[in-house]
Parts: sequence; C-alpha cells; structure tokens
Amino acid sequence: MPSFGIAQSDPPTGAGQPYYVGVTTDGGNTWTATAPPGFAGTASAQNSIVVIDNLFYGFGSNTTPPAFIYTSNGGTNWSKSNSSVTGTFTSGVAFSDDKLRGLVTSSTSLPNMARTTNGGANFTTVTGAAGLTGFSTIKWIEGTNTVYVSSNIGPAGVIQKSTNGGLNWTVMSTSSLTGVTHMEFKRVGTTVYGFAVTANGAVLKLTETITTVNSISSSVPADFKLDQNFPNPFNPATTINFSIPNYSKVNLKIYNSLGKEVTTLVDEFLNAGSYSAEFKASSDLTSGIYFYTITAGNFTDTKKLMLLK
Repeated sequence: MPSFGIAQSDPPTGAGQPYYVGVTTDGGNTWTATAPPGFAGTASAQNSIVVIDNLFYGFGSNTTPPAFIYTSNGGTNWSKSNSSVTGTFTSGVAFSDDKLRGLVTSSTSLPNMARTTNGGANFTTVTGAAGLTGFSTIKWIEGTNTVYVSSNIGPAGVIQKSTNGGLNWTVMSTSSLTGVTHMEFKRVGTTVYGFAVTANGAVLKLTETITTVNSISSSVPADFKLDQNFPNPFNPATTINFSIPNYSKVNLKIYNSLGKEVTTLVDEFLNAGSYSAEFKASSDLTSGIYFYTITAGNFTDTKKLMLLK
C-alpha cells in the first residue's frame, strides 16, 4: 500500500480563509496541513490533483488564467505555471511518471489541452477530438504513453485516448452515456482496468491491452542501438531493446511485409539510456515476417521479426 498521499478540500475555516494541502507519509494514519507559500486561498477542482511521488505533486488552480501549482522537492518550494488554454479554473491535470510530460485542461478548454514536456515549466496547446466539451478528468497510465481524458459532452463518446503522450487523440465509445464526472485506472502488466462514473450514477468499465516502454539502464550508452527482438520467432509477445546516447524523440513502429504500419510502440522524448518495449501481436495478425523500425534523432534502423502461431 502506498504510504504517501495528499488531500484537498475547500478552506476548512470558511470561504476566503487559508487553503491547505494535507500530506500523509504513513498511509493516511496522520496528516500534516501545509499552505503552499505565495498561493493563499487557491483551491483546485475535483480532478486536478496529481501525485507522482513524495517529491513531485501539485494541483490545478481555481484562478484565471488556469494554472498548475506544484512542488518538485517535497514541498520545500512551490511553483506556479500558467497553462496555454483559457478558462476560469483548471479542471484536470495528469503527469507521466518521468515527471516531465503533463497535460492540463480548464473548465472550458476542451477539445484544447495544455501540454508540457519540461515538468510544468511551460505549456503548449494540443487539440483533442472535435466536439468534446465541459469539465474533464485526465489519467496518465504509469509506465506508458497512454492517456485518457473524459468530458461532459461528446458526439460519439465522452472519453478520448492518446497512445503517444497527448499528441494525438481518438474518441472511445461510451455506450451512449455522457456526463462522465470521474475516472480511475489500474495497470497490471500490459492490461489496463478502468472505471468511469457519470452524473446520473451509471458506471463504465474498460479492460484493454496496452504497450509499454521500460527503462533498463540509466547509464549513458556510447551510441544509438537497436537490438534483435527476443524471443524470435514469437507468439504472441516479444521484447525489443534499444539504446540512445542523448535526450531524443524516439519513434518505434511495427510494419507488415507490405510496409503497412501495424502499430506504434514508442512515440515520445526519452532521456539517454537503454530501454525495452513489448510488442504483443493482436489476434488478427497472421504468421509471417514483420519489421520494426526505430527513428531517434538522425538515427534510423530496421530489423525483422517473425510471428509464428
């Protein structure tokens, strides 16, 4: 059970009075109230709290322009970064566990979202699926590039998904249900389990398989390198290792023998180090030769892999 957490509420002594962040380091047995210095009276919306670990955590502001207030050293110092979207308050916040990439939405910004790649220091605007509006929840699945965003209103569904850290989005079906007010997710291996609740009490459930990229070593390699997948042949899953000697945008894709893209395993900026990505063949893929290509900086390499069912 995690021992660290934070909690928020309206000012405990009434409107306009000091606002606190409650912090626990013993699994909720005891709490310490702290007021982030310089932000007296600032509160957050229901879904705009984010905690990566006991050093990096924060919340969205209820001020204009929408902002993200956070600490990266366990509360010793606090910073405020205005997002790149308009609105009266910050509605949702989510960060990846690398503490660099994050997303912010305001009360009225959807389908626009603010995205950071430097830990919240500054933001740029990305656009999600057209037609999504209203308050939102954002959840970033730990150890992956997968992000889910909900909204109150949408033409075909009110939950959208990104598999590349918020750069591109697709709308997921929500069985004609709208008004999603909250979502929670849990990753177990390569399976994600999720639940979303709506304003009228309906519950949506999600179970799906996702791809992950894991750090093998933070030691700085001498060169870019793409390893042969293992096992090979494989069925249904195989691992692909690669190394990058400097901070780079990494793209790793799978193609069939005709050169048609099958899936994207990695599409993000990574620090120097060695990594592994798992490819799990879907049930509709047939036995045969496939190819995987990595692009990182000016480096490109392609290798073959064999699916044997």
